[in-house]
Amino acid sequence: MNKPAVLLFLVIGLLITGCTNLSGNVKKIIVTGEKTAAFDGKDDIQIFLHAIQHSKKIDGVLDVRKSNYKFKIIYKNKKTKSYSLWLGDHHNGMIMDNENTQTGYTLAKFDAEKLLKLLSK
Repeated sequence: MNKPAVLLFLVIGLLITGCTNLSGNVKKIIVTGEKTAAFDGKDDIQIFLHAIQHSKKIDGVLDVRKSNYKFKIIYKNKKTKSYSLWLGDHHNGMIMDNENTQTGYTLAKFDAEKLLKLLSK
């Protein structure tokens, strides 16, 4: 096998391992806003993490309306990370790290739909 192919498999393996380990470090996710809920199941946590990891940065400084959800990731080591979340009726969405409120990230349609479905339970 040539070096580029080996390198590609190594990178893919590291990415898969990294994504899996992230959900293992999360104790729970607490959502407030239009719905208040707590999620501690691995599959539910993975939906949030996937949405964050696959969001795309929006260019420019944002001036947006109030989010319809906020959520806090609580890690097993007691650290937390907070986000604002906008989900629309047209299966679109945006996320913003509460530590950097001038930058937003669009959610993939797939992720927005998964979050809408999870929050409608």
